[in-house]
Amino acid sequence: MKRLAVVIVAVIIMLSAVYSGGGVTAQDGAEATIEAQETEIAELRATSQARGERINAQRTQIAELKALLPVINDDPAIGDVFAIRNFEFTLQGTDLFEAVGSFDPQEANGIYLVVYLDVRNVSTSPQEFPYRDFQVEDGRGRSYSQDSTGTIYFISDAFDIQNPFGTLQPDLIYSTAVVFDVPVDATGFTLSTNRKDFEAPLDR
Repeated sequence: MKRLAVVIVAVIIMLSAVYSGGGVTAQDGAEATIEAQETEIAELRATSQARGERINAQRTQIAELKALLPVINDDPAIGDVFAIRNFEFTLQGTDLFEAVGSFDPQEANGIYLVVYLDVRNVSTSPQEFPYRDFQVEDGRGRSYSQDSTGTIYFISDAFDIQNPFGTLQPDLIYSTAVVFDVPVDATGFTLSTNRKDFEAPLDR
Protein backbone atom coordinates (compact mmCIF):
# COMPACT_ATOMS: atom_id res chain seq x y z
CA MET A 1 0.00 0.00 0.00
CA LYS A 2 2.79 2.33 0.88
CA ARG A 3 4.49 1.49 -2.41
CA LEU A 4 1.29 2.25 -4.33
CA ALA A 5 1.02 5.65 -2.67
CA VAL A 6 4.58 6.46 -3.68
CA VAL A 7 3.82 5.51 -7.29
CA ILE A 8 0.68 7.65 -7.31
CA VAL A 9 2.60 10.65 -5.96
CA ALA A 10 5.30 10.15 -8.61
CA VAL A 11 2.70 10.02 -11.38
CA ILE A 12 1.03 13.16 -10.06
CA ILE A 13 4.38 14.95 -10.03
CA MET A 14 5.14 13.82 -13.61
CA LEU A 15 1.70 14.85 -14.91
CA SER A 16 2.01 18.17 -13.16
CA ALA A 17 5.35 18.78 -14.85
CA VAL A 18 3.99 17.75 -18.25
CA TYR A 19 0.89 19.96 -18.05
CA SER A 20 2.89 22.83 -16.66
CA GLY A 21 5.35 22.66 -19.60
CA GLY A 22 2.52 22.19 -22.12
CA GLY A 23 0.73 25.25 -20.77
CA VAL A 24 3.72 27.46 -21.31
CA THR A 25 4.21 26.16 -24.86
CA ALA A 26 0.51 26.69 -25.75
CA GLN A 27 0.58 30.23 -24.39
CA ASP A 28 3.71 31.08 -26.33
CA GLY A 29 2.18 29.65 -29.52
CA ALA A 30 -1.07 31.56 -29.01
CA GLU A 31 0.76 34.85 -28.46
CA ALA A 32 2.88 34.28 -31.58
CA THR A 33 -0.20 33.46 -33.64
CA ILE A 34 -2.06 36.53 -32.41
CA GLU A 35 0.93 38.75 -33.21
CA ALA A 36 1.26 37.26 -36.70
CA GLN A 37 -2.43 37.70 -37.40
CA GLU A 38 -2.42 41.30 -36.14
CA THR A 39 0.57 42.02 -38.39
CA GLU A 40 -1.23 40.46 -41.36
CA ILE A 41 -4.37 42.51 -40.61
CA ALA A 42 -2.31 45.71 -40.50
CA GLU A 43 -0.67 44.85 -43.82
CA LEU A 44 -4.05 44.10 -45.39
CA ARG A 45 -5.42 47.40 -44.13
CA ALA A 46 -2.44 49.28 -45.60
CA THR A 47 -2.87 47.46 -48.91
CA SER A 48 -6.61 48.19 -48.90
CA GLN A 49 -5.96 51.86 -48.17
CA ALA A 50 -3.41 52.04 -50.98
CA ARG A 51 -5.84 50.39 -53.38
CA GLY A 52 -8.59 52.78 -52.32
CA GLU A 53 -6.35 55.76 -52.93
CA ARG A 54 -5.36 54.40 -56.35
CA ILE A 55 -9.00 53.76 -57.26
CA ASN A 56 -9.99 57.29 -56.21
CA ALA A 57 -7.13 58.75 -58.26
CA GLN A 58 -8.24 56.74 -61.30
CA ARG A 59 -11.85 57.85 -60.85
CA THR A 60 -10.72 61.48 -60.72
CA GLN A 61 -8.68 61.01 -63.88
CA ILE A 62 -11.63 59.38 -65.66
CA ALA A 63 -13.90 62.28 -64.69
CA GLU A 64 -11.36 64.79 -65.95
CA LEU A 65 -11.00 62.92 -69.26
CA LYS A 66 -14.78 62.63 -69.68
CA ALA A 67 -15.03 66.40 -69.29
CA LEU A 68 -12.82 66.75 -72.37
CA LEU A 69 -15.06 64.53 -74.51
CA PRO A 70 -17.91 65.86 -76.66
CA VAL A 71 -21.39 65.91 -75.20
CA ILE A 72 -23.14 62.72 -76.29
CA ASN A 73 -26.88 62.97 -76.79
CA ASP A 74 -28.65 60.12 -78.60
CA ASP A 75 -32.03 61.84 -78.54
CA PRO A 76 -31.42 65.58 -79.11
CA ALA A 77 -33.81 68.32 -80.14
CA ILE A 78 -33.43 71.80 -81.58
CA GLY A 79 -31.26 73.87 -79.24
CA ASP A 80 -29.47 70.85 -77.77
CA VAL A 81 -25.73 70.27 -77.94
CA PHE A 82 -24.60 66.86 -79.17
CA ALA A 83 -21.71 65.23 -80.98
CA ILE A 84 -20.46 63.18 -83.90
CA ARG A 85 -16.83 62.13 -84.30
CA ASN A 86 -14.56 65.08 -83.40
CA PHE A 87 -17.33 67.67 -83.43
CA GLU A 88 -19.82 69.07 -80.97
CA PHE A 89 -22.70 70.93 -82.54
CA THR A 90 -25.98 72.64 -81.76
CA LEU A 91 -29.05 72.25 -83.93
CA GLN A 92 -30.36 75.80 -84.44
CA GLY A 93 -33.42 75.31 -86.65
CA THR A 94 -34.55 74.86 -90.23
CA ASP A 95 -35.74 76.78 -93.30
CA LEU A 96 -37.23 76.01 -96.72
CA PHE A 97 -36.07 77.52 -100.03
CA GLU A 98 -37.03 76.89 -103.64
CA ALA A 99 -33.51 77.95 -104.67
CA VAL A 100 -30.23 78.78 -102.89
CA GLY A 101 -27.40 81.16 -103.76
CA SER A 102 -27.84 84.79 -104.78
CA PHE A 103 -25.44 84.52 -107.73
CA ASP A 104 -26.57 81.96 -110.30
CA PRO A 105 -29.13 80.42 -107.91
CA GLN A 106 -29.39 76.66 -107.68
CA GLU A 107 -33.00 75.47 -107.89
CA ALA A 108 -34.23 72.45 -105.99
CA ASN A 109 -35.90 69.55 -107.72
CA GLY A 110 -38.41 69.62 -104.90
CA ILE A 111 -37.64 72.12 -102.17
CA TYR A 112 -34.46 72.73 -100.18
CA LEU A 113 -34.65 71.89 -96.51
CA VAL A 114 -31.88 73.85 -94.77
CA VAL A 115 -30.74 72.70 -91.33
CA TYR A 116 -28.76 75.33 -89.40
CA LEU A 117 -25.91 74.17 -87.15
CA ASP A 118 -23.34 75.73 -84.84
CA VAL A 119 -20.26 73.50 -84.92
CA ARG A 120 -17.20 73.26 -82.65
CA ASN A 121 -14.14 71.17 -83.43
CA VAL A 122 -13.36 69.48 -80.10
CA SER A 123 -10.19 67.75 -81.30
CA THR A 124 -6.65 69.14 -81.10
CA SER A 125 -6.12 69.60 -84.85
CA PRO A 126 -7.98 71.01 -87.89
CA GLN A 127 -10.78 68.71 -89.05
CA GLU A 128 -13.20 68.52 -91.98
CA PHE A 129 -16.79 68.54 -90.81
CA PRO A 130 -18.61 65.42 -92.11
CA TYR A 131 -21.45 67.12 -94.01
CA ARG A 132 -21.85 64.10 -96.25
CA ASP A 133 -22.71 61.86 -93.30
CA PHE A 134 -25.96 63.71 -92.60
CA GLN A 135 -29.37 62.61 -93.76
CA VAL A 136 -33.01 63.39 -92.98
CA GLU A 137 -35.99 61.11 -92.84
CA ASP A 138 -39.55 62.32 -93.35
CA GLY A 139 -42.70 61.21 -91.58
CA ARG A 140 -43.29 58.51 -94.20
CA GLY A 141 -39.93 56.86 -93.53
CA ARG A 142 -38.22 58.15 -96.68
CA SER A 143 -34.52 59.05 -96.29
CA TYR A 144 -32.70 61.90 -98.08
CA SER A 145 -28.94 62.35 -98.21
CA GLN A 146 -27.20 65.71 -97.95
CA ASP A 147 -27.27 67.69 -101.21
CA SER A 148 -23.64 68.77 -101.75
CA THR A 149 -24.41 71.37 -104.44
CA GLY A 150 -27.21 72.94 -102.42
CA THR A 151 -25.06 72.95 -99.29
CA ILE A 152 -22.12 74.64 -101.07
CA TYR A 153 -24.35 77.29 -102.66
CA PHE A 154 -26.19 78.05 -99.43
CA ILE A 155 -23.17 78.18 -97.11
CA SER A 156 -21.12 80.26 -99.56
CA ASP A 157 -23.92 82.80 -99.86
CA ALA A 158 -25.38 82.85 -96.34
CA PHE A 159 -22.15 82.71 -94.37
CA ASP A 160 -19.75 84.17 -96.95
CA ILE A 161 -17.51 81.11 -96.76
CA GLN A 162 -15.34 80.52 -99.82
CA ASN A 163 -14.61 76.88 -99.02
CA PRO A 164 -17.66 75.45 -97.21
CA PHE A 165 -16.14 71.97 -96.92
CA GLY A 166 -12.78 73.26 -95.64
CA THR A 167 -11.20 72.39 -92.32
CA LEU A 168 -12.44 73.75 -89.01
CA GLN A 169 -9.89 74.86 -86.43
CA PRO A 170 -9.85 73.38 -82.90
CA ASP A 171 -12.19 74.76 -80.25
CA LEU A 172 -13.72 77.44 -82.51
CA ILE A 173 -17.47 77.71 -83.13
CA TYR A 174 -18.65 77.95 -86.75
CA SER A 175 -22.15 78.72 -88.00
CA THR A 176 -23.02 76.51 -90.94
CA ALA A 177 -25.83 74.49 -92.51
CA VAL A 178 -26.65 71.20 -94.20
CA VAL A 179 -29.03 71.27 -97.18
CA PHE A 180 -31.37 68.54 -98.42
CA ASP A 181 -33.45 68.41 -101.60
CA VAL A 182 -36.81 66.97 -100.46
CA PRO A 183 -40.36 66.66 -101.86
CA VAL A 184 -42.48 69.79 -101.45
CA ASP A 185 -45.20 67.94 -99.54
CA ALA A 186 -42.83 66.05 -97.20
CA THR A 187 -43.11 66.81 -93.45
CA GLY A 188 -42.16 65.37 -90.08
CA PHE A 189 -38.41 65.39 -90.68
CA THR A 190 -35.80 63.87 -88.41
CA LEU A 191 -32.09 64.67 -88.73
CA SER A 192 -29.59 61.85 -88.36
CA THR A 193 -26.44 60.41 -89.93
CA ASN A 194 -25.98 57.40 -92.15
CA ARG A 195 -24.65 55.55 -89.08
CA LYS A 196 -27.66 56.60 -86.99
CA ASP A 197 -25.47 58.30 -84.38
CA PHE A 198 -28.54 60.20 -83.15
CA GLU A 199 -32.09 61.10 -84.18
CA ALA A 200 -33.14 64.73 -83.83
CA PRO A 201 -36.73 65.77 -84.68
CA LEU A 202 -36.87 68.95 -86.80
CA ASP A 203 -39.47 71.70 -86.89
CA ARG A 204 -40.62 70.85 -90.45
